[in-house]
Amino acid sequence: MRILASTLVAVSLLVSSLPARADEEPWRAARAHYEHGVELANKGNYKAALDEFNAAYAASPHFAVLYNIGQAEVALGRPRRAIDALSKYLRDGKDDVPAPRRQQVQAQIAQLESVFASLTITTDPPGAQLTLDGVEIGRSPTDAPRRLSAGSHVVTATRPDGPVVTRVVSLAEGEQFTLTLTLPPSEPRILSMQCWELGAQPILDGEPVDVAKAGLGVPVAAGRHRVGFTSPERRWPEQFVEVPPGVRATVLCGTVPAASHDKAPAASASGGFPTGYVLIGAGAAVGVAALVQGIWNGGRARDWETEQASIDADHSSGRYARQVANNELADSIDRASAVTVALTATAGAMVAGGIVWLVLDAPAAAKPPPERAKLRLPVSLDVGRGSAALSFRGTW
Repeated sequence: MRILASTLVAVSLLVSSLPARADEEPWRAARAHYEHGVELANKGNYKAALDEFNAAYAASPHFAVLYNIGQAEVALGRPRRAIDALSKYLRDGKDDVPAPRRQQVQAQIAQLESVFASLTITTDPPGAQLTLDGVEIGRSPTDAPRRLSAGSHVVTATRPDGPVVTRVVSLAEGEQFTLTLTLPPSEPRILSMQCWELGAQPILDGEPVDVAKAGLGVPVAAGRHRVGFTSPERRWPEQFVEVPPGVRATVLCGTVPAASHDKAPAASASGGFPTGYVLIGAGAAVGVAALVQGIWNGGRARDWETEQASIDADHSSGRYARQVANNELADSIDRASAVTVALTATAGAMVAGGIVWLVLDAPAAAKPPPERAKLRLPVSLDVGRGSAALSFRGTW
């Protein structure tokens, strides 16, 4: 689809007939950009013409320029932006837009919208985080239908305590489709608290827990929890644990005597497993995800190049629709590339952080515990005629 020179000239005459404005210098600059844009459009250089129209509107915003911006976007195969510009043209122009022109623009907007499909996304239960073609779009349900190009689109729904649900939706031009994703139940987090000493009372986040239930395991919410044990004779230091969804974790009371309960709490909720290794492992997993997405997105980029070469050689009436779809694919590839870069940076930061953590934690782990003071009691026995005496002294 191309902008007709006669249409652009007509709008140029419309703008030139408007009265002069008080801010004469911006108006003259806008007019110069506008006239240059019309000249470029008449020569078929629509990209440069669009730049000039945008510069004219930035210098002195006038609704009439929006018409040419919209037509340039149409010629460049970007119907979304064209619809936005032409709709704003009608809104801002109001009664100043002649009735024949308003009808013509409304018909053009309707034609442009007909190449799009409409997608509404809901989940059961609601509140899941939604991702559409690799871009987060908020939580379900979506507040309004999403206007998309015809073709296949990837929808992902996630919850903190549940698995990821992904669907591929194929939409036809003008189709209005509602996608409902049924999410599986949340995966429980179970925490078991056990102690070798009879009578020890488990304490979870400052509250006592029934011993039998604690041994079998109790459900816990997401986040970090404090676990401790106490008895009439001693109190064990608190341990800190964060249970992943779908995991059953066990915390033991340990063998630390009561005198040490004022010291720093036990290091790890996962049985003392170094945090540095956890960070390195998580970073490796994120790096693998970034690699997989990069390979997938690279294949899409090759598909775009192949399709673009075919479009350039196509002179049939279906060329415009193919160009629109390929432009949408290019935008999706750019967004997915940004996600890949973010995942790669995150993986590198996590691995580096884990290595630093291990290096800094190694001296403390290697340091032997302080030697306990020993009880020393020197004893002496004096025996005399008809008497005996026992004496002792000591330190501990």
